[in-house]
Amino acid sequence: MRTQNERDPWTPLTSQFLTEALNRRVDDVTCTRIGIDRGFAGTVLRVRAHTGGLPALTLVAKIGPDPTLEREVVFYRDLAPRLAMPAPRCWYAGPAADGTPVVLLEDLAAARPGDALVGASIEDTASVLACMIPVWRHPATDPVVAALSAWGTDPAVRQERFRLQWTRQRERRSCELGRHIWVVGERLCDSLGAVTDALRRAPASVLHSDLHLDNVLFEATGQGTDPVVVDWGSICRGPVAADVFPFLAMSLSPDEHVRHAAELLADLGLGEGILDDGRRSLLSHFAGVIGWRDRPPRVHARERALCAAALGDGRLVGALQHWDAAKVL
Repeated sequence: MRTQNERDPWTPLTSQFLTEALNRRVDDVTCTRIGIDRGFAGTVLRVRAHTGGLPALTLVAKIGPDPTLEREVVFYRDLAPRLAMPAPRCWYAGPAADGTPVVLLEDLAAARPGDALVGASIEDTASVLACMIPVWRHPATDPVVAALSAWGTDPAVRQERFRLQWTRQRERRSCELGRHIWVVGERLCDSLGAVTDALRRAPASVLHSDLHLDNVLFEATGQGTDPVVVDWGSICRGPVAADVFPFLAMSLSPDEHVRHAAELLADLGLGEGILDDGRRSLLSHFAGVIGWRDRPPRVHARERALCAAALGDGRLVGALQHWDAAKVL
């Protein structure tokens, strides 16, 4: 057995383990780390499993230990088979021989990746929202769903943390955001806890909780393209709006948001009551971006670019204004 990589050996992914996990004989294994240039969290590998003279089976492996990967194991093992999930085919989700969590997924290298920096067309945005409907409508009473973590953190803790983050950045952000959004930040110093609490008390559904274009691949089919959503390690129970509104905000340009967001939202059939939760979700997302930008500088160039664009390209700011998010403060 040969397991190789230009940096590290991935010893849990032995030919014996893959033979058992894939239910097919594997004689030889080659692993290459991927996603470093895009700031992938954890260890992600492209695995080629060789059997004699047959063409290699190529997979993507995510390997821990990592709490998010443990949640992703639960998702692929227990929840994805129960739904029409827009997720990659999973060959195996569970422990490796040494107990390390591992997920083996189909390799979608040929698919077109979404790009959170560029945004998406109206058609691509609509297709992602449509493919997620079975997820959001899955009954929260499902025992597997009921066992998921609840969305968000303790409202009081989040309130105090944001107050400190905003205070540290107040002067820098005042000229960057414009008066209206700057005032929103000021008001959130006293109201983010209430916003978080209201969202945590909203009707719960299954959430991806990190739904953005960098976590979407568009796979070519005979009828066009189908979106495939990846990185389910943040899956939780919470308000649908916490997935929908930030995704809309960061996928569409400000002009497209004004013209098309309401129609795209109506097509989901989530009811008018989602609007106030949507406003709260945008405010929560804004607070999260402020926290992101308050952390030490990002290591990877793409992470730095995403962090800068989160407020600087006007998409989130435009969505906050379009939906009059301050109305719920």
